[in-house]
Amino acid sequence: MKTGIDGCSAPIFAMPVINQAIAYRNLAAPDKFEPAVQKACARIRRAVSHFPLMIAGSKRYCTDLMRVAGSKIVGKTGADGVYCIGIPGRGLGIAIKIDDGKMGPQYHVAQQLLHNSGLLSEAEAEELASYLRTEQKNFAGRTTGWLRVNPDIGCKI
Repeated sequence: MKTGIDGCSAPIFAMPVINQAIAYRNLAAPDKFEPAVQKACARIRRAVSHFPLMIAGSKRYCTDLMRVAGSKIVGKTGADGVYCIGIPGRGLGIAIKIDDGKMGPQYHVAQQLLHNSGLLSEAEAEELASYLRTEQKNFAGRTTGWLRVNPDIGCKI
């Protein structure tokens, strides 16, 4: 397995995006593993839901998502436009990859996906609505447009 250093200077392992989704599915619902692994996954999920600020710091989607959604969603950004989500109550793993590696659009995709799928309540979705789009400015500081996801992306979960 190839390794590298991510944006936080932590060692990271290269793997296909599908495997990232599987890893988050396994974290969310480790029922096929031995009790020790199930216990470790539950401990991780408890820790991130009780201390979301430790995941990414303030004013970050990872932190805000887990603060708002509590234990029903585990999410974390990765390098080069990756965002992974585990849904413990549904045993789902989701991996989002923005092909050009730009950081930021993965939050728009994740938020729209969670909202459209009904995995967030209306109140939760409203609290996280600022992550649905990003203002784009030119070098003069003038707004030139907005980066957002098509709000009609389909998703039945």
